[in-house]
Amino acid sequence: MRKCIFYMSHIMAVASSQLNVEANRLQDLARCVFRVNNVLSGYPSDRLHAVFCNPLFHQQHAVTDRLAWQMFRDAKRCLQYGGELRSVASSSRCGS
Repeated sequence: MRKCIFYMSHIMAVASSQLNVEANRLQDLARCVFRVNNVLSGYPSDRLHAVFCNPLFHQQHAVTDRLAWQMFRDAKRCLQYGGELRSVASSSRCGS
Protein backbone atom coordinates (compact mmCIF):
# COMPACT_ATOMS: atom_id res chain seq x y z
CA MET A 1 0.00 0.00 0.00
CA ARG A 2 1.44 3.38 -1.04
CA LYS A 3 1.53 6.21 1.44
CA CYS A 4 0.09 9.62 0.76
CA ILE A 5 2.30 12.24 2.39
CA PHE A 6 0.99 15.74 3.04
CA TYR A 7 3.87 18.19 3.64
CA MET A 8 2.79 21.78 4.15
CA SER A 9 4.35 24.87 5.63
CA HIS A 10 1.44 25.87 7.88
CA ILE A 11 -0.27 23.92 10.65
CA MET A 12 -3.70 25.14 9.48
CA ALA A 13 -3.12 23.71 5.99
CA VAL A 14 -2.08 20.36 7.49
CA ALA A 15 -5.16 20.31 9.73
CA SER A 16 -7.41 21.20 6.80
CA SER A 17 -5.95 18.40 4.68
CA GLN A 18 -6.46 15.88 7.45
CA LEU A 19 -10.07 16.98 7.94
CA ASN A 20 -10.69 16.66 4.20
CA VAL A 21 -9.31 13.12 4.11
CA GLU A 22 -11.37 12.19 7.19
CA ALA A 23 -14.52 13.61 5.61
CA ASN A 24 -14.04 12.37 2.05
CA ARG A 25 -11.60 9.41 2.01
CA LEU A 26 -11.79 7.90 5.50
CA GLN A 27 -10.77 4.51 4.07
CA ASP A 28 -7.41 6.04 3.07
CA LEU A 29 -6.63 7.78 6.37
CA ALA A 30 -4.38 4.95 7.63
CA ARG A 31 -2.01 5.41 4.69
CA CYS A 32 -1.76 9.18 5.06
CA VAL A 33 1.00 11.10 6.82
CA PHE A 34 0.42 14.78 7.68
CA ARG A 35 3.42 16.99 8.54
CA VAL A 36 4.35 20.62 8.84
CA ASN A 37 7.56 21.01 6.86
CA ASN A 38 9.50 23.49 4.75
CA VAL A 39 8.30 22.12 1.40
CA LEU A 40 10.18 18.80 0.90
CA SER A 41 13.30 19.83 2.81
CA GLY A 42 14.92 16.79 4.36
CA TYR A 43 12.89 14.32 2.30
CA PRO A 44 15.06 11.69 0.56
CA SER A 45 15.82 12.10 -3.14
CA ASP A 46 14.42 9.83 -5.86
CA ARG A 47 11.69 8.30 -3.68
CA LEU A 48 8.34 9.67 -4.81
CA HIS A 49 6.09 8.41 -7.60
CA ALA A 50 4.09 11.64 -7.77
CA VAL A 51 4.07 15.13 -6.30
CA PHE A 52 0.99 17.32 -6.25
CA CYS A 53 1.56 20.92 -5.28
CA ASN A 54 -0.28 24.17 -4.97
CA PRO A 55 2.55 26.70 -5.11
CA LEU A 56 2.19 29.82 -3.03
CA PHE A 57 2.95 33.18 -4.56
CA HIS A 58 2.64 35.05 -1.31
CA GLN A 59 4.11 34.79 2.13
CA GLN A 60 2.17 36.79 4.70
CA HIS A 61 1.60 40.05 2.78
CA ALA A 62 4.64 39.83 0.47
CA VAL A 63 4.07 38.64 -3.10
CA THR A 64 6.95 36.38 -4.16
CA ASP A 65 7.63 33.28 -6.22
CA ARG A 66 10.41 31.99 -3.93
CA LEU A 67 8.27 29.24 -2.34
CA ALA A 68 6.88 28.16 -5.70
CA TRP A 69 10.39 27.70 -7.12
CA GLN A 70 11.44 25.83 -3.99
CA MET A 71 8.45 23.48 -4.43
CA PHE A 72 9.40 22.77 -8.03
CA ARG A 73 13.09 22.20 -7.20
CA ASP A 74 12.27 19.92 -4.27
CA ALA A 75 9.76 17.98 -6.37
CA LYS A 76 12.36 17.43 -9.09
CA ARG A 77 14.85 16.18 -6.51
CA CYS A 78 12.40 13.86 -4.75
CA LEU A 79 10.68 12.34 -7.79
CA GLN A 80 11.83 9.01 -9.13
CA TYR A 81 12.74 8.78 -12.81
CA GLY A 82 9.42 8.82 -14.67
CA GLY A 83 7.63 10.35 -11.67
CA GLU A 84 4.82 12.81 -12.14
CA LEU A 85 4.49 16.43 -11.02
CA ARG A 86 1.03 17.98 -10.92
CA SER A 87 0.63 21.63 -10.01
CA VAL A 88 -2.50 23.60 -9.17
CA ALA A 89 -2.57 27.20 -10.26
CA SER A 90 -5.12 29.72 -9.11
CA SER A 91 -5.53 33.43 -9.39
CA SER A 92 -7.30 35.98 -7.28
CA ARG A 93 -8.28 39.55 -7.87
CA CYS A 94 -8.58 42.27 -5.33
CA GLY A 95 -11.25 44.86 -5.83
CA SER A 96 -13.74 44.99 -8.66
